Amino acid sequence: MKRTESGVASFEMGLAVIGAFDRESPQLTLVEIANRCRISRFAARRYLQSLVKLGLAASDGKHYFLTHRVLRMGSIYLSSSTLVAKVQPLLLQFTADTGESSYLWMQDGAQAMVIAKATPNKITNRSHSIGAHFPLFVTSAGMAIAAHQPPEHLDELLRNYRPRAYTSRTNLDVDDLRLEIAKVRQQGYAVSERQLDDLVRGIAVPVFDSSSGLLGAVSTNLFVASESTQASLRRLLGKLQVVAGTFQGQRAANVA
Repeated sequence: MKRTESGVASFEMGLAVIGAFDRESPQLTLVEIANRCRISRFAARRYLQSLVKLGLAASDGKHYFLTHRVLRMGSIYLSSSTLVAKVQPLLLQFTADTGESSYLWMQDGAQAMVIAKATPNKITNRSHSIGAHFPLFVTSAGMAIAAHQPPEHLDELLRNYRPRAYTSRTNLDVDDLRLEIAKVRQQGYAVSERQLDDLVRGIAVPVFDSSSGLLGAVSTNLFVASESTQASLRRLLGKLQVVAGTFQGQRAANVA
């Protein structure tokens, strides 16, 4: 039993080391990884050496970085996930009807992660890639997810949150965030104005699972300069709610 528990813990920490890399930090030093994962340098080196041996990471002597083999884990999930297969047509229809990007997000600890997406045929570098992840409190989808956490879990998330200013508009006040989360819970949707990107507005609604409660959130992103917040809500919120409701209905039918 102890050996099994030790193996699970090692696997979990290996995944945490992989998760330490992101778009803004594709290369990290040993010290940076240890700090991000809150482990010793010795432990970080051991996990990194294992990842290098497996071909999941490489090093130039100073920095470590992930290799393309990491994509195998994501591709296996995407190709085998019935969840992604069912939501994808709904996202595609939303994007075709509105001309805006759409996403399914799920919670990953204190972050929200993109699981599926649809993007319009227009040039933009503001769309999120599958697997992209951000703190719950800086995206509309993350706020929609946070609003439906059990109170004690939300308290823990906020207590451990270390705010980062992605833009000059990012809300760094935990008390303000708590009030905004309560508002999102009451109104049933979340709006993120220039929190993650100075040019982008996000709108999201939660998605629930009849068997397990909160599943995640569906969202859309658009340029703030294109229209007012109220105009965006009038044009997009109802259609997002249809996506969420249809998806929930499909999953409930599968359970029945």
